[in-house]
Amino acid sequence: MPHRMALALACVMLVMASGCSTFGAGEGITTRGHYVVHMVVGHDQTVVVAASGELNSFNPNTVQGSTPLARMVMQQVWPQVFRVTSGLGPSLNTNVVTSAELVRLDPQTVVYQINPKAVWSDGVPISASDFVYNWQARAGIGADVGGAPFSDASTFGYREIRSVVGSNGGRTVTVVFKAPFADWMSLFSNLIPAHVALRVGWNKGFNSFNPRVVISGGPYLVSSYLPGSEVVLTRNPRWWGAEPRVARIVFRVSSGVSGEVRDLVGGKASMSYLASIGSTQLGDVASVSSLPWATCELGLSSSFLQLDFNEASPLLAMTAVRQAIAKATDRLAILKGTLGEIMPNLGLLGDHLLVPSQAGYANSATGYDRPHPATARKLLAGAGFVLGPSGYFELRGHVVTLRISTNQASSLDMQVEALFQEQMKRFGIRVIADNASAARLYGSLLPSGNYDIALVRVNATPFPSVSAEQYSEVVSRVVGSGAPRAMLPAAIPPAGAGAPAATQSAPAPAAMDALGGPGGIQDFTHFEDLRVDALYQKAISELDPTRALVSFVQLDRLLWADMVSLPLFQLPGLLVKDARELGVQQAASMSGLTWHAQRWEVLVPSRPKRQTAESRVSHKLAS
Repeated sequence: MPHRMALALACVMLVMASGCSTFGAGEGITTRGHYVVHMVVGHDQTVVVAASGELNSFNPNTVQGSTPLARMVMQQVWPQVFRVTSGLGPSLNTNVVTSAELVRLDPQTVVYQINPKAVWSDGVPISASDFVYNWQARAGIGADVGGAPFSDASTFGYREIRSVVGSNGGRTVTVVFKAPFADWMSLFSNLIPAHVALRVGWNKGFNSFNPRVVISGGPYLVSSYLPGSEVVLTRNPRWWGAEPRVARIVFRVSSGVSGEVRDLVGGKASMSYLASIGSTQLGDVASVSSLPWATCELGLSSSFLQLDFNEASPLLAMTAVRQAIAKATDRLAILKGTLGEIMPNLGLLGDHLLVPSQAGYANSATGYDRPHPATARKLLAGAGFVLGPSGYFELRGHVVTLRISTNQASSLDMQVEALFQEQMKRFGIRVIADNASAARLYGSLLPSGNYDIALVRVNATPFPSVSAEQYSEVVSRVVGSGAPRAMLPAAIPPAGAGAPAATQSAPAPAAMDALGGPGGIQDFTHFEDLRVDALYQKAISELDPTRALVSFVQLDRLLWADMVSLPLFQLPGLLVKDARELGVQQAASMSGLTWHAQRWEVLVPSRPKRQTAESRVSHKLAS
């Protein structure tokens, strides 16, 4: 392999203290009491990644399979037409398609040229039939094996496609859209093999590990799986691209950040990306940062925390109540009380759609940069609320009570929730916790509408139009995964206008939205605004990114004005890895660390050739 020879020649020199080298006497090069050890890139090395979460299916496109762990594992197994880089930008994967070109604007037409070498690990060529099947499954066209509707974590963009046609022996794919769709580069990730799925099914066929089913079209394949414990990837022998530089990637699955830390400290793993760290875990951060073999890099992830207000809840249907809660919330105090000691320079988020590192980010949080309790009290008073003798606001003599829900397995989320509850208590709003596991929270509790306030994690992407699934049911029905649902109750007018008393939350009518996983974005808030719908439709159909961003800025200002949700702050991520592991980058994308795992390298000591007596004499004479 030419690239391996070049890497071996460009070896890295590590200076080690005497006695720490693995070489025996006379095998190293002695310099003033130290060994200078030549390091080269190893060929048959294994990287063990400490991970947590659930792998319910090897198809991360389904509701059941849409988990961060599944996306991280399968990123290097299923073909990706575009990869999302650590800088939150799309990058064409020329191993899968040699080109993807927008060849026509009316109707919008994109032509993909599949790499002629592309082949599934069972020998079947990757072809246009795979694109056709994945489009139909993700757009909900037809039915799965057995007649069940296709289960999709998100159909966003796929419903905008009019046709997918193959030509040139299946190596050319022509996609024609019904209407302009700006974020077409977001499509055709995690391609599922059509010839396998048509036999075993899209919904459930990949829920368990079968090497004849979970095949590969990427650099690695799944070689073994121990549920809840371990997933092993090894090089795909039929991979046509450059050979991955690491032979095996082992995902050691544990429970939560603390489990990942234990595996690192105990030497059972050599790498991890700790994406949920709060002030209660400073000890964990200290324990991994002091590991003598490790390097640590603290950065920002693509996720951020946000408070969602359920407008199907009678109390929160009133705009004044949502605005009052937001104006009484001290976001900065919550930030300082959770992440302040870890990242003292981390700021508040002022955009619902983008994070500060992305082009087009605009801070539109006017009036919510700091708490305004006096304004909040006036808002509630104007809506008919009074502060009762209990210290809580009342409506028609009854204490107002709201429920908040979050992921009970995340210590950071629980910290934020507790601080928010305390702030609301001091302000005069009673908030009780109704927490659940991540699977139940995102999979059933939020989609059912049976909550008032939810502390959720939102993932920023290079494609802000995807957020329409969260804020526009109208656009979501047309472009994305939103399904028609029963009419939700109208906003309740202020007390005194003939409205029934609404002092305690009650379960909202069950929504019929497609269920979403922890990575899915759905219309959980039941928010609707015709102006927001129009701006989304304009931005989604605008193929000029600069013009589209103008619409997104205007849209975000409307979201702040209506206070459908309150963004808090971006979440940190701590990359911990063995110092000998190179090429690993911060995981800013939803796919985690593995988006470029085929480029990871592990340095190992080279064994220097023993000098002969003649060569030693020649060296001394030359000196």
